[in-house]
Amino acid sequence: MTVLERLRKRSGLLVTIVGVALFSFVLTGLFESRFSLFQDRPFAGEIAGTEISLEQYDLEVDKMTQQQLDNTGQTSLDAQAQEMVSGNAWEKLIRDLTLGKEIDASGIQVSDNELSDMIIGKNPDQSVKSAFMDPQTQKVNPQFADAAGNLNGAKIKEYVDKLQESPEGAEYYEKWKKFEESLREQRKNTKYFNAIKKGLYVTTSYAKQEYLAQNTMVKFRYILKRYSVVSDTTIKVTEDEMQRYYNENKYKYKQEASRKVEYLVWDILPSGEDSTDALDKLKAIADEFKTTKEDSALVVRESETPYFDANLMKRNQISGAMDTSIFTAPVGTVIGPYYEGIKVKVSKLIKSATSVDSASVRHILIPYVGAQQAPAGAKQTKEQAKATADSLLKILKKSTANFADYVVKFSSDSGSVREMKEGKMVLKEKKKLGAYEWFKEGQMMKEFQDAAFFGKKGDVVIAETPYGFHIVEVLAVGGSSPRYQIATIERTIEPSTKTKQGIYDLASDFAIKYNTADLFNKGVEEQKLNKRVIETLKQSDKQIPGIEQPKDLIRWAYTNEKGTVCVEPFTLGNKYVVALLTDVREKGIAPLEQRKIEVEIGAKQDKKAAMFMEEFTKAGATAIDALGTKLNLPVELIDNINFSAFSVPNLGRELNVLGNVFALKENQISKPIKGTQGVFVVVVDKTTPAADTKDYTASKKQLQQKLQYSVDTDLFQAMKEIANVVDNRVKYY
Repeated sequence: MTVLERLRKRSGLLVTIVGVALFSFVLTGLFESRFSLFQDRPFAGEIAGTEISLEQYDLEVDKMTQQQLDNTGQTSLDAQAQEMVSGNAWEKLIRDLTLGKEIDASGIQVSDNELSDMIIGKNPDQSVKSAFMDPQTQKVNPQFADAAGNLNGAKIKEYVDKLQESPEGAEYYEKWKKFEESLREQRKNTKYFNAIKKGLYVTTSYAKQEYLAQNTMVKFRYILKRYSVVSDTTIKVTEDEMQRYYNENKYKYKQEASRKVEYLVWDILPSGEDSTDALDKLKAIADEFKTTKEDSALVVRESETPYFDANLMKRNQISGAMDTSIFTAPVGTVIGPYYEGIKVKVSKLIKSATSVDSASVRHILIPYVGAQQAPAGAKQTKEQAKATADSLLKILKKSTANFADYVVKFSSDSGSVREMKEGKMVLKEKKKLGAYEWFKEGQMMKEFQDAAFFGKKGDVVIAETPYGFHIVEVLAVGGSSPRYQIATIERTIEPSTKTKQGIYDLASDFAIKYNTADLFNKGVEEQKLNKRVIETLKQSDKQIPGIEQPKDLIRWAYTNEKGTVCVEPFTLGNKYVVALLTDVREKGIAPLEQRKIEVEIGAKQDKKAAMFMEEFTKAGATAIDALGTKLNLPVELIDNINFSAFSVPNLGRELNVLGNVFALKENQISKPIKGTQGVFVVVVDKTTPAADTKDYTASKKQLQQKLQYSVDTDLFQAMKEIANVVDNRVKYY
């Protein structure tokens, strides 16, 4: 039988095998993607009842990413910037589906004429002003400014018209249209908020009530039996009492979604063997360092840090880890390899010299077009400026008698030419023209400093800096000290693959062996490990103290059940992490079990309050001094307080006490009052009514401003709150 015939007979089997293989391939693809056919339909979240698909969220992120790239001129965003953009995209979706829907439903519009007035009208919108302003000088770009330096609407229109008409300007015109649309949306928002603010009204009755609350003063005395005088350990509460307290105080236990995670960390650090290997590798480089004449090239090729032709350093500026013999060694001496922290280094003495510590000079600065801070009147090219400086140098080398005159005529360094006197800028006295007296190391640019520090009194030299060409005359030099220029090749001691694997094995073995909550804690005890705890881990958290980029850990915490130990260690920065999910808190009212300790404390406090109130009542005193004596409690005085007070002096926020005080008549003793710190009894000694008035304009204005301010700060947050936002992004990103 031929091969062809055998294939024909088995073709049905082949088709079946191929079909199964393809089906397996498809299933594998589904299971490996961020969702599969057998999971719930994935979505990034839900806002005000609207599900946000992953695709919809991705599209918004892409749009905002592109906007950020366009605004900054970058080609890509780093991880931190991308994280911020992703958060802003989600916030925009929330805003669009809450505040945005309300604004659209209001029918508020911004006409083309209104938009035009925002851009090219007499008083352009601040966003437009900012768009045409130099961020450094904070002045309008001259291309779009009028004679007075203000933004010129006609020039903006001319520019935009050219973009629209020119094929080359098509890309920029599209960006301009997007800018216009953002202005339109911004104005719609402003109109909506203003409409709400203007709809707010403060009645005279409300203003009067607020006026009386702020200006009616009360003097009162009180006695207080604090809850702390009875230890919690002596108070017993039943499950029913705790349940009753919880039911009555559920509002206290409102919470956002969070997780409690306990975790262990294995730092990925180099071993002693890794340190020795790093040292050995640098020994060969040290040998080459001794013979090479191309020091900078060797440093560039072999070192983690770039070669830096630095200033000569004083002895106290050089690392103490370096062998001190380098300070007396000849130029070319190589020291090392040696350890410095987590690095291994080899250093070479490039130059040694004696240099002054300070100097006085005078100079003439010749600028050129394109130099830093060149004056607007600069006309010379760099070559022309150099020729001018060379000519002046020849003259001044012969005699510096007219140095001050040349400073006035040629120098563009106004700070060394003029000074402020009696509110006016005037020419400095002749001996100070162009002078910088007794500057120390690091106060001037290196080239300028070298001209002074490596010269001697009377020297006249040229120094080039980014500001132009300086003709420098050294007037005087200070004391001197030895300096050293040292080139260093350094490498960080990194853990080897073998070392990493060994540390990973320790973490992995722990995760496998101690894979339940009880076993996890047993393992911590047995191995005497340092367990860390994150009490409140939120989906939106971007950082965990001591852990880099914890996104994978957060995703795991929000996709697993309470009591789960991760099946394999997380690799987070330079650490392996094994985690236990110890608590799952969902958004809403926390169940009693999660707040049991707080509820128990509250229930015990309620029980103490009932005991104290009964004790006060049984004492039967009708005067506060007598009651204080019977209960052995001091009588305290509050001298003048109003109803609007946020807190009571020395007591804090005791709103029940304030409410009762302002409901009592003078000399009337209160019933026992349950407060936050204990049980009170109060008596009002004196009430000073607010001054009579019929004009509540000031109170109305104050309340109106307060209400309007709350629109700006609270409106969107209130809409966001009732939108019941569900954020699932951590599961997929």
